[in-house]
Amino acid sequence: MSQHFKNYTNVKIVYVDDDVDDRFLFTEVLREIDPDIALHTLTNGQELINELDNIAEQPTLIFLDVNMPGYNGFECLSYIRGKRIYDDINVYLLSTSATEKNVETAQNLGANGYLNKPTSYGDLKTLICNCIESVLST
Repeated sequence: MSQHFKNYTNVKIVYVDDDVDDRFLFTEVLREIDPDIALHTLTNGQELINELDNIAEQPTLIFLDVNMPGYNGFECLSYIRGKRIYDDINVYLLSTSATEKNVETAQNLGANGYLNKPTSYGDLKTLICNCIESVLST
């Protein structure tokens, strides 16, 4: 059953993940939530750092895979939080490994959340909706 929670027309999301299947699934879930959400997908942290200054409008949210070649999610988060111009961007790290050390590192670097990658379509949809709702309610 499709759930359309709100009108998310002004929501802009960047999703960075080196796994093509994860990018595809994220895109499909987002389109089901609301096809008007602007989504920009990237394959690694280097692309994010290269393109962040050139994105027409700052994203509302950035979802970063933690384990990527080159710049990993933590390094990207550190870069983003090191530039005041990006203070209003909500950044969530996604990983299949939620060790206490990783969660603590994410918090210390200024992540808005450290999330376990869900194993089901429905759980991913709920997770994304919860993140969007959290951002829009603040």
